[in-house]
Amino acid sequence: MSAPVQAALTTGTTAAPRAAEPSTPTPVAVVGTGRIAEEHLSALARCRDASLVGVCDLDPRLVRRAADLHGGTPYTDLAELLTVERPEAVHITTPPHTHVPLAEQVVAAGVRLVVVEKPAALNAGALRGLLDHARVAGATIVEDHNYRFNAPLRRLAPVLAAGSLGEIRTVQIRMAMPLGTTRYEQPFDRRQAEAMPGGVLHEFLPHLSYLTTWLLPPVTGIDARWATRDATTSISPDSLDVDLECAGGASGSIRFASAVAPATTTVTVHGTDGWATADLQLGTLRVSRPRGVGNQLDPLVDLALGGAGMIADVGRAFVGKLTGSPIYEGIGAFVGATHAAWRHGGPMPVTDADALAAAGLADAIVAARP
Repeated sequence: MSAPVQAALTTGTTAAPRAAEPSTPTPVAVVGTGRIAEEHLSALARCRDASLVGVCDLDPRLVRRAADLHGGTPYTDLAELLTVERPEAVHITTPPHTHVPLAEQVVAAGVRLVVVEKPAALNAGALRGLLDHARVAGATIVEDHNYRFNAPLRRLAPVLAAGSLGEIRTVQIRMAMPLGTTRYEQPFDRRQAEAMPGGVLHEFLPHLSYLTTWLLPPVTGIDARWATRDATTSISPDSLDVDLECAGGASGSIRFASAVAPATTTVTVHGTDGWATADLQLGTLRVSRPRGVGNQLDPLVDLALGGAGMIADVGRAFVGKLTGSPIYEGIGAFVGATHAAWRHGGPMPVTDADALAAAGLADAIVAARP
C-alpha cells in the first residue's frame, strides 16, 4: 500500500497555514465559467466553509449565466474582481495553458488559497515553479484530484489502509472514452487540447496518473505505447497503454481506449489477500477477500455480501445518473474537504507531493509519445 493511501484517512500531510478558525466562511471567487466550473460552483453552494463572492470569465454571457445560477458578482476583468471583492480563495477552472499565469496573478494579488483544475501546470517543472512561487508568497496551491474523492474510492481507501487486501501487488486503471462523440471533435476545444504535450489525451492523463501514484509505491520503470486505433474519430493518438514497475515488486497498468463504448473508468487493485474494483462511471465498488469460513464457502459468502453491496450501489448509481454524471461527483467531496481544511487549519486533501508525483508520471508517459 502506498503512503498516500495510508494517509487517506487523515486527508493529507500539509496543513493549511491558518492561525485560528475564522467565524465566517472563506470568501471565494471562481475564474472560468465553462462546464467544469458548474461542478465547482454547485459544490461551493453546498459548502458551509466557503462563500461565493464573485465569478469571472472573458465571455460576458457565460459569466452572467453563472452569476444568475450560483450567485456572486460577475466580472470579465480578473484584476477588477480581485481588487473589489478581495477573495481569500480562488478556484481556477479555465483551460490548462492558462492555469499558471492566472494562479500567479491571484497569488500576487494576495489570494492565499488557489484551487486549480487538473493539470495545474503542463509539466512537472512548471508545477514545481508555481508551487515554489506560491510558497514564497505564503499561499497554498491545491490541484483538483477529484476522482480520488468519488464515492467508490472513498469507500476503498479505508479498506486499503486497514490492509484488508493484504500487500498490494497490482493496480490497473482503465478509461474508455469514445472521442468521436466528445467536445474534442469541435475545432476550438480540439485546438486547445492538442496544444498540450500529450495532445487530447493529456486531458485524461492527469486523472490516470494521480490515481496510479496515489495507490502504488514509487514507479521505477515505464513502458508507454501511444497508438491510433479508432476509425470513428479524427483525433490522433487516441489510445494509450502503459505498463509500470514499482518499488517493492508491485506493478501497474494504465489503459486509455477510444475505440470502445460506453464510456467507463475503472480502478482494480489486487493484493495478496483479495481484490477490489471501483467503477467511477457507475459509482460501484466490489471487494473480494477471504471471509473466514473456509476455501469452499468463502466464494459464496463473498458473492452474497458483494451482491448486496452491488444492489445498493445500483440504486445510488441510478439516482446519480438522474442528477448528473457520477464521474464528477467527487468534486463536491474534494471542494468540501479543501475548504474545511483551509478554514479550520487541517491537512490539505491533495498535497504538493501528490501533485508533483502525478505530474512526474505524466511527463514520463508523454516522453514516450511518438
